[in-house]
Amino acid sequence: MKKILYLLFIGMILIGCKEEKKETPTALFFKDKHYEATIQNEVGTTEVKINVPVIVDENNPVVQVINEHILKEITELISFENDLDETNSYDKLIKSFLQAYTDFSQQFPDDDLAWNAKIKASTTFYNANILAIELDYYTFAGGAHGFKGKKSLIYDLKSGKEIDEDDIFSDWDSLSKLLADKLDYYEDLKDNQGKIEYPEDIFILEDTFIMTFINPNNYPFTDKVDEVVFNKSEIDSFIVIDISKKDLPIRQSN
Repeated sequence: MKKILYLLFIGMILIGCKEEKKETPTALFFKDKHYEATIQNEVGTTEVKINVPVIVDENNPVVQVINEHILKEITELISFENDLDETNSYDKLIKSFLQAYTDFSQQFPDDDLAWNAKIKASTTFYNANILAIELDYYTFAGGAHGFKGKKSLIYDLKSGKEIDEDDIFSDWDSLSKLLADKLDYYEDLKDNQGKIEYPEDIFILEDTFIMTFINPNNYPFTDKVDEVVFNKSEIDSFIVIDISKKDLPIRQSN
């Protein structure tokens, strides 16, 4: 009996070691990809530029899910296709943007202006559990002015799924009270139940956690975004996901 218990004990240790080894964090490999195309005519230069870090790991299905989702998010920013799912590559996306401009300029020659789309995706933070990407974009497709902004994408590295606000905060009600001294329009952010609404976006950096808000009193006259910056140590107890820094360098693949 003692021998059996001993063998079971050793077996559990071996299984635990294997599981621990499986969870050992490894560095991600990124390849910076650049896509660019232009059309020049008498009204100027229509151009589209996309810079994006693509994760390189052909044997990891989670990586593929993340890469495809980043492409989808960028497609939603600049594509004019009715069916966005048809865009399955960045090359196809830039061709689609230029084709949309060509079709518009031929249909409305009197309203012809050069179009512009610039997207820069950057890795702002990652550890063994999450990956944070920032999209910095500018688009102009006619009209009085273009659209400029930033968008955050946060991924679960175990599943590849995007993490939303409900999966980030463990106690939003308590954390939101810390905003009172940081936003002049704090009270105006409350809903009908007196709760502060989630931020417009969340950016995770190496040492800081940034939430963005728009003053509801000024919208839609301005879409100016205000950033509220916290050190991670200030808000870690209110966060569900692991935002701790690990020694995982961002490695560039050749």
